[in-house]
Amino acid sequence: MVLVSLGDPQGIGYQALLNFSQLFSTLEKKQLNDLVVVGDLFLPNIDEIQSNFLIIENPKDIPNKRNKPVFLVLEKNKSNINQLSDAECGYRSYKYFEYCLNYIKESSQINNISLVTLPVSKKNIIDAGINFAGHTEVLGEFFKRHVYMCMYHPKLKVIPLTHHIPLIDVAKQIKKINFEQLAIVTQKFKISMNDERPAVVAGVNPHAGEGGRIGHEDTFITNELAKVNQKYSAEILQGPIAADSIFSPRLINNYSLIFTCYHDQGLIPFKMLYSNTGLNITLNLPILRVSPDHGPAFEAVASNTADYQNIETAILFALEKGHENWVNL
Repeated sequence: MVLVSLGDPQGIGYQALLNFSQLFSTLEKKQLNDLVVVGDLFLPNIDEIQSNFLIIENPKDIPNKRNKPVFLVLEKNKSNINQLSDAECGYRSYKYFEYCLNYIKESSQINNISLVTLPVSKKNIIDAGINFAGHTEVLGEFFKRHVYMCMYHPKLKVIPLTHHIPLIDVAKQIKKINFEQLAIVTQKFKISMNDERPAVVAGVNPHAGEGGRIGHEDTFITNELAKVNQKYSAEILQGPIAADSIFSPRLINNYSLIFTCYHDQGLIPFKMLYSNTGLNITLNLPILRVSPDHGPAFEAVASNTADYQNIETAILFALEKGHENWVNL
């Protein structure tokens, strides 16, 4: 089963589902049977959803055999989507995500479930009174695991070692990283990708610290990587390598996986190269969780210029890969 959390009702996720029959016309019957969207029905678009989905209000009523994907409705009262406040959209988008997590937790077949989270607005969720740092952080807390945010494209995989924190806190957080666990996740990932190229860590300071002349964080990373590689008698993790070189055409194709020390250090080059075609995958979970690599795109939805390619890619990836080697990565 692939659970899809609808995301912000006024965002690109809901609009993509209104165009479901066009986006996913090539899906096989089994794939349609695996898909369950969690959300609400909104006026004036109820007919479009009903034409593409089997509307269910209780998960116990989901039939085993069906020719349409399921749309699991949480709110029975149908609101006009254009009259929702930002905070109400934030509240509902979080409730869809929360429902999916609890459904997974209570399932007796957790290894057969994947999760797709469609884009939300953090501001709207916070305005609804919910403490929300991001999907990745909530998933880590919910499953009580240290998780990794992997920006994925077939040609480039990037994992920032710190997530949504101020830049001033990065140096302190780097020293808390469990590099041995990082090596284990790296090995599992390379096996799942069938990719023998080495993984590499980008330096946190300019020129990877120049041997301690620009900060001491890169020296710390060098020592930790040496310990891990010595323990496993293999060069599992290379680096640190200067971040201004690691994404150059000369080096970028040498690595199976690039670890960056902070969020924008990795996501800026990733999105410049593969905007609207990349995915956000959470590693070290008991399930596959994947999402598009962009936000709710309110302006594009309002101007009718939204590009649904990334949402299509995320759902297809979950349908195709969810039951393979991604479990517990």
